[in-house]
Amino acid sequence: MLYSLYAPMWDANDTLRKLLKEVLGYTDDEIKKMESEYFGRNIVNNLTIDQAKEITEIFGGNDFSVYLNDGRGSEGTIAWNQLGIHLIDELPKDHYCDEPLVSRDHLADLSIPKKIDPPIKETLFHTKPIVECPYCHSTDTRKISGLSKAGSVALFGIFSLGKTTKQWHCNRCNSDF
Repeated sequence: MLYSLYAPMWDANDTLRKLLKEVLGYTDDEIKKMESEYFGRNIVNNLTIDQAKEITEIFGGNDFSVYLNDGRGSEGTIAWNQLGIHLIDELPKDHYCDEPLVSRDHLADLSIPKKIDPPIKETLFHTKPIVECPYCHSTDTRKISGLSKAGSVALFGIFSLGKTTKQWHCNRCNSDF
């Protein structure tokens, strides 16, 4: 089986750029493109388990989380211990490789546009849920209150039954869902 490594790295720094260049062989332009996408993508594909382990140990030794998956993106994430493998933390080094550990064929295809997700630090502590309208995909929504539902029943009786079963209202297209 071949594996991919997924990197949800929102804040790039010099160490990460160095690892992407030395260990994987990415160019400066490719790294800039990934940074513009907030790095939410596979960074290498079609790896043997030994290649994936070697790369993950280097990134992990520098405090960057890289996730092993079975090629389906972040949905196929596999824990190393599920495979009976325990990673060994290495101390950060000044230099890692004279040649990248993988060929360019293993690198992510950056021509495929990726959805730009917001940085994780902005979404981690939302106190209000973000609900997307299933019709117009707006996030300008509000929860339909119990008082509003009770008012509809009082005014329209049985004809308001459809509204009382809905939980959210879209302020953009005025639909209830």
